[in-house]
Amino acid sequence: MLFFPGWLIAMATFPGVVTHEIAHRFFCDLTGTSVYKICYFQRRNPSLQASFLISIGPLIVNTLFCSLLAFSAMIPVYVLKARDVNLIFYALLWVGFSIGMDAFPSNQDLAAC
Repeated sequence: MLFFPGWLIAMATFPGVVTHEIAHRFFCDLTGTSVYKICYFQRRNPSLQASFLISIGPLIVNTLFCSLLAFSAMIPVYVLKARDVNLIFYALLWVGFSIGMDAFPSNQDLAAC
């Protein structure tokens, strides 16, 4: 089994982490929720719908961006059977998968539940 150090995984997936946090903020803005501290979901919160949307926001947004970026990078290779693929397609694929890897709620998100 291969071992990858945590710092290497963090460097490889940083676009996903950034998108994950932006998704939280997007759904806070969408639901009119003010952000004073990082505590996205509480069981005793009377606004359960807003908390639920904010908690699953990264799942929705990251999955959408992962699908769009990775699919658009794979079209030339698998659908069009292109042999000469530009470096931008590899970058799109990397960013797409990186964003997809951070679609699930983080440990900090789950700790607030």
